[in-house]
Amino acid sequence: MLKVIDANSIISNTKKKLPNRVAFCVDTNIVIYFKDPFGESLKLERMKRLNPIVERVISILSSQGITRYTTHSVVLEYFNHIRFNQYRKFFGVEAFNFIEYKKARKENPEFLEAWQRQLLIFNKLFKKTFKVIDSKIELDCLDTFDGTKLDYGDHLILQEIYKLPADQRCLMSDDKDLYYTEGDCILISTNQTTVKQAASDGNLL
Repeated sequence: MLKVIDANSIISNTKKKLPNRVAFCVDTNIVIYFKDPFGESLKLERMKRLNPIVERVISILSSQGITRYTTHSVVLEYFNHIRFNQYRKFFGVEAFNFIEYKKARKENPEFLEAWQRQLLIFNKLFKKTFKVIDSKIELDCLDTFDGTKLDYGDHLILQEIYKLPADQRCLMSDDKDLYYTEGDCILISTNQTTVKQAASDGNLL
């Protein structure tokens, strides 16, 4: 199991340092909570609660000179998130239709305008706010993936992190499953179930 830092403890003690870490990676859910690309903090309770927590933690760590970064797997997951939700919210439907999405992108000027606004945000996020690490995805990622503990995106982000020097192996996430993996990575968690379990196990920093 990973060692865990409660995200709230960074806010309550702004001088708290990441132990032996100079950088931290953000998971897809953290990017979504940080940016809130569809204004869901106005109506979804979880988004409303986590958006300011994530923003504050990232601001505090950045002010300490801790580098923030992400991985290609997160970029892909975030892109799929905005593509699906842009289509769903624009047309007021629940299901995503890829053919209709591509058609709207080509033939619907209003949809295209809204989509281009999302793309501007997307590019700024991953070129300036959370720069993407340059790592090669090895085929052995498939050999070590069993699909029973993590989804492939979470597995991949950990594999990319473990290629980095030890002082950069830190991940901020709201995902509960990541805690139960093994490795030299610190998990900054916004999930209170994870925080309580880590405290019970003696793994809370």
